[in-house]
Amino acid sequence: MKVQWLKPDRIAIGRVRMGARMLTAHLLGRFSLSDDKGRDVSPRSRKACGLLSYLLLSELGSERREKLAGLLWSESSIEQAYDSLRHCLAELRRLEQITGISFLHADRQTIRVDRERLRSDLAHLKVHLNAGEIGECRNLLTLPDLTLLAGTEADDPAFDNWLLVERERQAGTLVHDMLGLLRIRVLSARDRTDLTRAIERLDPYQEDAIRIHMESLAAEGNIASAVAYFESYRNRLLREYEVEPSEELIDLAETLATRQSSPEPGPSLRSRPSPRGAPDAGDRLAPPVGAIFAGGEEVEASTGRAPTIAMMRSPVVPGADRLEQLTQIFCHELTSTLCRFKEWTVVASGSEPMVFDSGARDSLSDLAAMSIDYALLISISDVAGSTVINLRLSECRSRSVLISDQYPADSDNWPSVFNDICCRVASRTQVSIAAARLRSVAGRSTEQRQAYDVWLEGEVLSRLWTPEAEERAVTLFQKAVSLDDQLACAYGSWAATLHTRWIVSPGWPRDAEDRQQAYELAKRAVTLDPLDCRNYMHLGWCHLLARRFEPGELHFQMAHDLNPSNPDNLLVCGLANAFCGHHEKAKALCDRAAELNPLRPMHYWGYRASVELLGRNFDACIAAVSRAPDMYPDIQGWAAVAHAHLGQLSEARTALRQFYADMRKRWAGVQKPTDQELRKWFARIFPIKLEEDRRLLAEGLAKIK
Repeated sequence: MKVQWLKPDRIAIGRVRMGARMLTAHLLGRFSLSDDKGRDVSPRSRKACGLLSYLLLSELGSERREKLAGLLWSESSIEQAYDSLRHCLAELRRLEQITGISFLHADRQTIRVDRERLRSDLAHLKVHLNAGEIGECRNLLTLPDLTLLAGTEADDPAFDNWLLVERERQAGTLVHDMLGLLRIRVLSARDRTDLTRAIERLDPYQEDAIRIHMESLAAEGNIASAVAYFESYRNRLLREYEVEPSEELIDLAETLATRQSSPEPGPSLRSRPSPRGAPDAGDRLAPPVGAIFAGGEEVEASTGRAPTIAMMRSPVVPGADRLEQLTQIFCHELTSTLCRFKEWTVVASGSEPMVFDSGARDSLSDLAAMSIDYALLISISDVAGSTVINLRLSECRSRSVLISDQYPADSDNWPSVFNDICCRVASRTQVSIAAARLRSVAGRSTEQRQAYDVWLEGEVLSRLWTPEAEERAVTLFQKAVSLDDQLACAYGSWAATLHTRWIVSPGWPRDAEDRQQAYELAKRAVTLDPLDCRNYMHLGWCHLLARRFEPGELHFQMAHDLNPSNPDNLLVCGLANAFCGHHEKAKALCDRAAELNPLRPMHYWGYRASVELLGRNFDACIAAVSRAPDMYPDIQGWAAVAHAHLGQLSEARTALRQFYADMRKRWAGVQKPTDQELRKWFARIFPIKLEEDRRLLAEGLAKIK
């Protein structure tokens, strides 16, 4: 191991108590490890660096050996992976001997990092941001590269995908904390500048920080610096990302420019050349005066802009101060929730949603003329002694109503109620906008737009859960990929259809071939779009069905982390956790999915039945099956086992007979199965990790004579 001195900005990150010897892991920028004298003692191998980084970023600082082996050597056999893990640990043990600091604890089951002996610069930064101590972490804020573990990819798809998701998650957390400081604290010019520039490096599309900094400079009488800062930001976007700032930020810069003392105003800020291939910003009408850029950080430079949602509220009757206050709180929470999604941009007039004048002529057309795609109208009123929240989402150009809902809002704890309703609205808005968006994709070729339409048709068919619909869906997904070989969602949906055939068409003769093809398709989907939670779900199922439980759990965790507000995502993650033996977590995820989706499609109950039975909630399993008694051909089998464990043998026999009948109707094998073969199929087919959970099914069936 080569020992060298680190640069000063990579050394000290805080005082160390007297007598304590520690190592510091630098996770921001390129990974490195330094001792308390500032010497670089980094491991040589990328796998060792990746192992330490994963443990430091994990919640508890520890992980099971099998999961670490699956994470870092996902394409090796389990024996090879364990052997490689042992070599990696041996390298870290040698590092402990050289430094004289024992920071790693390992037993037969788990590996744990001692955070009293090995700290990280990221943890240090978060502590001081939370305390508002910017000076204590300035050397980290001003690092030229704040990318998490830049260049630390370990040449393994599972680890590299985890790293992509973790970078997104950690960057979002840091930006949130820094924006909070910018908004609520009185800062020095230096602190404000350092925070703003750090946010710009983490997320160049996060314009709230740029706007706050410009407004603060202007308030201090330094308008020229505010305009110059905007120009610098704009030039960087054009140079590095080939996009323009938002119309709102350009409006702010123009307003500030007109306040300068020059007798003759300079050229319009809109006259700058637009990014290559993009329309001239000056050709677009501006949104409402004072509108702020509230979300939609991701810009589709090559495939058209993200759709825009205007937040609107109906005026409250004069004198209704309570309703006015509640409306403002709700709108704020809803806007905050919607801004978590990168599929759209949320705009609001000034600091709150624009007030909708119900008497205004053709308001939706006016919004459409301003390039706003959707309007979300919010109102709160008292009806028959109860307070209700009314929401309506409309497409501006067609004036079609995508969502029209009313929610009760009576509670002593308003903030929690508002937050919960926001999550429900966000989940339903996501589905509605996605469907409308796919029918009018801008900036794509004819073939690409057709590919979206073909994929959407296949996606609808695949949710019917019938053999005929799935066959047609596979054909459509193949066609979509032939039209656009970069369409990640088509690969993912194709994979999902193939790896569910074992349940839709039990006894399917080409099951092994389909699962292997599904695995390759799911990997392709993740490669094309590594930030779509659905792709990780598809890949997770491929691993579980192959009984590769550790990489399966990892991919479902990544799916959850990417979008914890999507009820379908939570539901699928719940079932996966149930199969892996995490029953409390599985139930909590399914409960949350049901809360977020008031419609609760039939397949929710099918998933719920499995989760409840494996969690030993037999009555709840039976109740779930009763809500979707013929959703899947195997569903009555779950009810039969639940009845058997409750001692309800008559009901168990009835459910089992129905299971036999349903399975034979759907059986795709060469020969019709016997009753005993169907029992064996049910006891063995599901990807259940724990032996006691597998016995639960087998013993339940054995009780039914």
